[in-house]
Amino acid sequence: MSASVTLVEMSCRWAHESPDKIAYGLLRDGDSVESSITYGELHRRAGLLAARLQRIFPEGSRVLLLYPSGIDFIVSFLGCLYAGMVAVPTNNPKPKKKHWARLESIVRDAGVSLLLTTAENLERNADWLHSDTAFGPIPKFAVDGSGESTTHADWRHLPPDAKRLAFLQYTSGSTSTPKGVMVNHGNLAHNLSLIQSAFGHDRHSVIVCWLPLFHDLGLIGNILQTLYVGGTCYLMTPVAFLQRPFNWLRAISHFRAHSSMAPNFAYERLATQITPEEKSCLDLSVWQLALNGSETIRHDTVRKFEAAFAECGFRAEATFPAFGLAEGTLVTTTGDLLCPVGTVRVDADALRNGHVVECESSGGMWLVSSGKPRGGLEIVIADPATRERCGPDEVGEVWLRGQSICEGYWERPEETRDIFDAHLSDGEGPFMRTGDLGFRRGDDLYITGRLKEMIIVRGQNYYPQDIEHLVQESHETLRADCGAAFATEVDGDERLVIVQEVERTQLRQFDGEAVSKVIRRCVADHLDLSVYAVVLIKPATLPKTSSGKIQRRLCRQLFESGTFDGEICRSVTENGVSEHGNAQHGESDDSSEVDVRARIVGQLARYLRLSPDAIEGDTPIADYGLDSSVAVSFSGEVGRWVGRQQDPSLLWIYPTVDALLQHVLNELKTRSTANAA
Repeated sequence: MSASVTLVEMSCRWAHESPDKIAYGLLRDGDSVESSITYGELHRRAGLLAARLQRIFPEGSRVLLLYPSGIDFIVSFLGCLYAGMVAVPTNNPKPKKKHWARLESIVRDAGVSLLLTTAENLERNADWLHSDTAFGPIPKFAVDGSGESTTHADWRHLPPDAKRLAFLQYTSGSTSTPKGVMVNHGNLAHNLSLIQSAFGHDRHSVIVCWLPLFHDLGLIGNILQTLYVGGTCYLMTPVAFLQRPFNWLRAISHFRAHSSMAPNFAYERLATQITPEEKSCLDLSVWQLALNGSETIRHDTVRKFEAAFAECGFRAEATFPAFGLAEGTLVTTTGDLLCPVGTVRVDADALRNGHVVECESSGGMWLVSSGKPRGGLEIVIADPATRERCGPDEVGEVWLRGQSICEGYWERPEETRDIFDAHLSDGEGPFMRTGDLGFRRGDDLYITGRLKEMIIVRGQNYYPQDIEHLVQESHETLRADCGAAFATEVDGDERLVIVQEVERTQLRQFDGEAVSKVIRRCVADHLDLSVYAVVLIKPATLPKTSSGKIQRRLCRQLFESGTFDGEICRSVTENGVSEHGNAQHGESDDSSEVDVRARIVGQLARYLRLSPDAIEGDTPIADYGLDSSVAVSFSGEVGRWVGRQQDPSLLWIYPTVDALLQHVLNELKTRSTANAA
């Protein structure tokens, strides 16, 4: 298909040619379809919504989509495209102020004219949606499977226009004001065509997806790619994956999926958690494309996953690396379908100094290729300071240009010029600056780090300066503008480290462990991140440049070498056990209070990388650095133990070991009574 054919045209085509074919199915678990929608019904519902929008709002109006993962989100997104509106996809927020604050900033930044959601969301979030905030004056429509208010389609089909804005992809970030990347229909069509060609998709392809639908990889790589090629996509919710990752592989096996995609952490989790009994029912020989992207691709993870599932028919050639970003619509480079992943082992010290030196010794550092540029996209490795092209064995910033590169950031002309209008020292351009550091080896791109020290954990981006500000606001003993947040690698995962100066006046009566606990709780509450290590240091000892800029890369080196000057207290959560550990098959199911408590504490210790002795019965579990991924995964663990699915918010409903103990004892008693009956 031509890269100039828009998504709306493709949707109309499939509705005409294959009206009864299932486009999307929502899974209750890994093998049963809870609900589905055909191409004909998708076209009908999108047309009804488009007609309704066109009667009330002018073309180009921004429409906020507030949905859980599911078919209603897809209908609303497509309805916006049909109507010539600009979709603004967002996550379905938790009922906490911090989550709604980010949404409010998006509403204001985008100038949203309308909010689309479900009737259930309108009722559950009435206090937020109708309060005196940015949401108050915005009209709100419930668009869900219960039916729309219109009874016939009066949709005015707009002529295709590649320059028409399709949607705003708000960058994933931490607490900074999010930026809306402007994706037009031409960008979208080109990138979807690029993906189809590189991934080998056609109308017979089946895709399985558990990724968030508001995020670019879930939305474009799965939902819109399915619609573009006329295939079928089976959806799981992110919570279903986190509660039981095995469900993802079971769905791939059951539905004979050609493609499924995830960040590196998902492959790491499955390689270390799945049981022999679970493996025995999987057939992964049909899985041709296991995309690994959205965060750093780890060589050890790739090899562990391939080895762990070879007995299930998984082929190493199915591992499919990719690199992309919202500013490039989605995908920019990929591996070759059913070909071995490119790797290179380099000298780590030389790499930190910007040079690529291959290393034969076991002490070398393995890097995984992110593949080759696709769809006519051009990559330049540029020195970010001089803007000159880098040599073949030099690390520089990755610059891009091509049809998939977006227009810029919504209503941010200065930032748009800085990122999307870069020129080399000889005047060649414009290019889009990615902010990523890397080098070329042949045609392959290797990513080595992040120019602006972005922290990426489980595929989510976090700006260090935002985390630092949050930490410094958490306790009166901490000095403003005198802290560093960065990531360090632990067992193949990126883990968050906080280094922070303490006020001089507080040193005499300073309780380092107490302050570290406050920091962990604050970061977990606001960002759903667990802090691996907190290092508290004396005033004026944080490494800075002569102009006062924090030297975060030097901070990381000093932390990893244990040579910080002025160190007061170092609190590290580690016990050598992989994060998100799984209960071993065959563990005792004794329901005595002592044994149940020991099992709860043991599992929490594995998930939180703590010694079991460090976990106290009456201390809030969140104080140990709990994040949402750990909480949801642990709830799934408890559900398998007691034989009944648990609320994903289990560790907030029962926030201490003592409270959780009583709940688990009651659940086990209920199961025992039911079994006896």
